[in-house]
Amino acid sequence: MGRDEAAERVAATFAALAVPELSLPLLADTLGWPLDTTRHVVAELTAAGGLVRTRPGWFAPAGHAQSSADPALRARFVTVLTTAATSADWVAEHRPHLSSAFRAVAQAGVSAAQCELALALWDLTAEPPLLHDAAWRGELGQWGEGAARQWGNRAALAVLHERSGRVAAAAGDVAVAESQLVRALLLWHETAEPAATGVLTALLDLFRRTGQWHRALDAAFELHGEQRRRGEPVGETLLAIGEVMLSADRPGAAARYLQRAELALGPAVDLLVSRAAAERGTGADAASRRHLHRALALAVDVDDVAAARIRALLRA
Repeated sequence: MGRDEAAERVAATFAALAVPELSLPLLADTLGWPLDTTRHVVAELTAAGGLVRTRPGWFAPAGHAQSSADPALRARFVTVLTTAATSADWVAEHRPHLSSAFRAVAQAGVSAAQCELALALWDLTAEPPLLHDAAWRGELGQWGEGAARQWGNRAALAVLHERSGRVAAAAGDVAVAESQLVRALLLWHETAEPAATGVLTALLDLFRRTGQWHRALDAAFELHGEQRRRGEPVGETLLAIGEVMLSADRPGAAARYLQRAELALGPAVDLLVSRAAAERGTGADAASRRHLHRALALAVDVDDVAAARIRALLRA
């Protein structure tokens, strides 16, 4: 490849990507060139006045780069960003490049790669500091949704809504979490995918954490129905229903569901303590103490903290 051809490819890359600057590694990976070759070409172009060094290791066209459409190059750039996105610091440094990567959603062949990039970025956003950056989460949500809609892939859209909702829930952004998870659930119901159970579990957890007992029960009963239709185990869901009933001050119903949970799961310390609380709420003190003694028998010599807690309940 001659000097002129190399210069043309570098110029075309800046024009297609519409970014203000590129680092040597990003440029090399997008072009598919070895880093040493890219460094040599960039040095020659900089010496000739075609590129300017904007900061150590970063370069930009000396003049205005005329925008051009090159879906293949843009798709490769998006894939390069997906591989390179490994930390919150990287995201902060490359926000203009990420914005550019999602900007041209109308170009064919790019949307699927953009969805993969969005998922990779959600993985990073699930941890601080990005977790608590509401503006970033909103921007990423819009990028991913736009890409999935342009692609026409409803399953990808559901996955992105779900990921957005789970991250919002972790950030304590209840309104956004609920909205995104409900949108994901509707899409999963349309596609008849088993992933609906995961979204229902997330909604159940969200409603329990925020003390929305009636909504938690709605999610739990729908989850129970989905699991039964799919032949999946229901013990954990029965336990959740019983615990929510107990929190909602419905001890009689709690006692029934917790009994069913034990039949499905077998005895466990926390389950038996919950059964004791439910029975005590109905006035069945003897049954309550019996469950506490069963729980203590399981905890002794295994969990000193739990055993001490159960002994305190028996003395109360």
